[in-house]
Amino acid sequence: MYTAIVLTDASKKELRDKIDDFVPLNWIEVMDHHTINLGPVLEEHKPFLGKKFTLILKDIGFSTKAVAVSVFCDEIKSQNKIPHITLATNPVVGGKPKDSNDIEDWLSLKPFFPANEFLTVEGILTEVQHD
Repeated sequence: MYTAIVLTDASKKELRDKIDDFVPLNWIEVMDHHTINLGPVLEEHKPFLGKKFTLILKDIGFSTKAVAVSVFCDEIKSQNKIPHITLATNPVVGGKPKDSNDIEDWLSLKPFFPANEFLTVEGILTEVQHD
């Protein structure tokens, strides 16, 4: 189980439309959530379960195993060192979504989008059960 801001279907589509060019061919697409913490929802976050949050997309990060976008949300904080949404993983080297936590190379998204375009996505704070 983990607690995450799970992207709305509309935000998943928007993210895919805007960021898909950054995802290497033949990688496995993820693009579905922003992890807040592993395990059940933290006590201080319980009042926010089911609430919609806006995430601001800031940077894009690459490694041989994963590609991700860093995000900012001033209402609720992730326990990850760099809050992010995993975009895709590399199956050739056994990449997993957790490998986004090890990305060290980050580039600002600003140069890739018009100056007046503010990149955001929305999601719902959810406790996610592993299958």
